[in-house]
Amino acid sequence: MVRHYDTTQSAHNIIRKIMKNRPAALQIQQEMVEQGKPIDKTEAGATMNRESLEQRKRHEAELTRIREEMAQALKEKDKEGRRELEEAKATLQKQMKKLEKDREEMAAKYAAEKAKTNARMSEIERKVKERPGPAASGPPDPRRNPPRRAVAGASRDPSAMIACVPESPSPVETTS
Repeated sequence: MVRHYDTTQSAHNIIRKIMKNRPAALQIQQEMVEQGKPIDKTEAGATMNRESLEQRKRHEAELTRIREEMAQALKEKDKEGRRELEEAKATLQKQMKKLEKDREEMAAKYAAEKAKTNARMSEIERKVKERPGPAASGPPDPRRNPPRRAVAGASRDPSAMIACVPESPSPVETTS
């Protein structure tokens, strides 16, 4: 943890500390960015597709069962049973359509987010290229932004400070 003392140097120390952090990429990020895989070809996408296919197979098996029962009901001329089976069939078909629609919406949202992220990254890269690097600007000049100290009697709470004065420079010894 680094404390901020309301000085430029303190802010620079915090930024240097943060810049040393190295974030870890998620597996899906590595697969999509480094390996260039589309989302459905990643491990996460494969898992989602596998679950979607399993659910689809269950729905299709249920539809097959309902069709068989409908055929049996037709043979028996059971109008009430047939109506109930048709309702169940319609409900399952709606669920399947909703599942497919949700999958398509998720893919579209992903594509939109990816486009926005790419645009943001391009904008950041452009701004970084336009900005002079730290070597060009040099180290901070203490004469332009001298360290500050609180006036005697002032509160230690930075938000309550009423005046700041630059520290006086240390005396220079001269030899004759």
